[in-house]
Amino acid sequence: MFFCVALIASCVSVNAQNPGVAKDGGPWMRCDRPFGSPAIVNGMAKAPQKAASLDGTSLWGYYMGGIDELGGLGVQQAATYWIAYFVEGDGILKGGSINGVNVPLYSTANMTDFSVWISKDLKTNDVSKDVPMTGLTSVSYNAVALDEPYAIPAEGVYVGVQFTINKVVTEGDAYPVLLSSNSMSDKSLFMKTSVQGTTTWTNYSSAYGAFGMQLFVSGLEQPAVSASPVQVVDVTSLPGEKATTQALIQSDGAEAISSLDYVVEINGEKNSYHQELSAPIQGGYNRQIVVELTYTAPVECVAYKAAVSIEKINGKQNPLAEQAVAFGGKVVSRMAERKTVVEEFTGTGCPWCPRGWVGMEMLKETQPNFIGIALHLYNSTDPMYIADYFRYDKIGLNGAPSCSVDRRLLGVDPYYGSGNSITEDFIYCNSVLPEVSVDVTGGFNEDSTKVNVKSDIEYLMDGGKYSVAYVLVADSLKSDAVSWRQANNYASATAAQVGNDPLLTPFCSGGKYGSSYVYLTFNDVMVGSSYTTLTFNRFTGLISSGGVNQADALSGGQKAGDKESNSYVLTMPTKTTLKNVLRSDELYVVALVVAEDGTIANAARSKVMSYDENKGTGIGAVRDGASSAVEVARYTLNGTRISAPQKGINVVKMSNGEVRKVVVY
Repeated sequence: MFFCVALIASCVSVNAQNPGVAKDGGPWMRCDRPFGSPAIVNGMAKAPQKAASLDGTSLWGYYMGGIDELGGLGVQQAATYWIAYFVEGDGILKGGSINGVNVPLYSTANMTDFSVWISKDLKTNDVSKDVPMTGLTSVSYNAVALDEPYAIPAEGVYVGVQFTINKVVTEGDAYPVLLSSNSMSDKSLFMKTSVQGTTTWTNYSSAYGAFGMQLFVSGLEQPAVSASPVQVVDVTSLPGEKATTQALIQSDGAEAISSLDYVVEINGEKNSYHQELSAPIQGGYNRQIVVELTYTAPVECVAYKAAVSIEKINGKQNPLAEQAVAFGGKVVSRMAERKTVVEEFTGTGCPWCPRGWVGMEMLKETQPNFIGIALHLYNSTDPMYIADYFRYDKIGLNGAPSCSVDRRLLGVDPYYGSGNSITEDFIYCNSVLPEVSVDVTGGFNEDSTKVNVKSDIEYLMDGGKYSVAYVLVADSLKSDAVSWRQANNYASATAAQVGNDPLLTPFCSGGKYGSSYVYLTFNDVMVGSSYTTLTFNRFTGLISSGGVNQADALSGGQKAGDKESNSYVLTMPTKTTLKNVLRSDELYVVALVVAEDGTIANAARSKVMSYDENKGTGIGAVRDGASSAVEVARYTLNGTRISAPQKGINVVKMSNGEVRKVVVY
């Protein structure tokens, strides 16, 4: 399964693709979701046609799966490529020698001048070997033996390939570099091209992952079993019940792993567990697999720190048993419904943003717990442009189109997501048990210039710290004015070039929206918020100070089950081009409860009521009628109840349900 990501570097577009899918519009950050789709990545590559000199060697690489799990990367034009990764000399390969390479190639039809090389500094080659094109096969791994083994130096070495694409006819020519997104290394992909300049090397590891090349190595003393966790996902569970996390496990042992005995330590207490693997990790170096590990959660409704280590493998003692990886856990008092928020960076002037429009519409139609916030910040000429919002750079929105999912996955593609589909990312985030429950209501004031908002929050954990922010979003925004046209780069592409994707094909040449500028109906558009103004320059990337939430602070839950109300008054937009197309019956208010770590703990969305509907609800009375409310309880910040004002910050609960933070001097 090919993955999709994109990057702009050195003013040259370097694109990764799903065969037939060209992408652009970056850059964006790698997301916080650690493994992409939670799938096993230990499939064997096609058995390489090894030369006699490769017999008896072991296979090692940052990626050890099959070619069908790799994605393509390229500059989409005739060019020469140099691709490499760095091999550590003091790790598992210490004392070993490189006998050859195993290179994945998607298409060799228009490829020439292929060579393999080894370099200590990416400047001068210690080894270079030309490889006849007649010996290379498309859509396959290709084994190339070195003339003699190369001893891996203690300081490490770069291993790479070079080739030239003479013309771009197939997708394999446009995206000839095959790589995997599932790499934890920051030295797994270095590249330069003749388009960018033959002296300019760029480390793309953090953006794309790992070059799919593997090495044939000899002279290693491989243990029978050896494995350690690399990364473990934070988990939320119910008190004293089974908690399940995902762990990325790496094995360097000769035996295939069929079972694990692991230890989970929570607050200094260790407990052992046993897990039979549904799909064994095959023997070999750098084999990785994502497994589900279960353990018993604490009974207290609190956040906690935990660590996991692997004690035994196949019942045998693991030599790496002391290597533990930390992760976080939370226990909530009950299951509550989660609404998952997708904040999208977009704009009518962004020519690749039709892809984001499609992704947001797809989520809106298929995911009932979806809350969309389309942030039209790309170009100030956009009629929907409003700069009053949270700091975009803080949630990874450094390029368009991109999106943040619950502020948990930062800067992913709003259609392809962090891997194959934004839907997979959405489902992943929506599966996390929320630590708060929230409801929101909103209603117009008498002249419909403002929206009075009230949220009701129940805390499901002890001692949580949160803030609440409010957003006004609008559906069904459209106009036939020229300023409302959406730029569309897909108009120059054929349906085949987007893999005949039925959702993107309408924007391609000959499709319903197959023009360079198209008229769309925009939904989930942010038209107001409780955040202050910030200024973003898309040419320099500079963001001014701002993005500060103006809503009243929350006191936070002292105990699971505590409840709190909060209110705010949102101002309707006054810009004529936007105001004239707003429909009062297509306006919604969103409450975002943000956890201390910056992720969205939960959210709620409701339709804005008319003034007549609102009059009997009391929305706005919390703030507007505050003068008639009386104090019923007072606390210090640590939750201790006090009978009189105390110097410092006091938390005051009022008779109307309002909670205030006041400073006493």
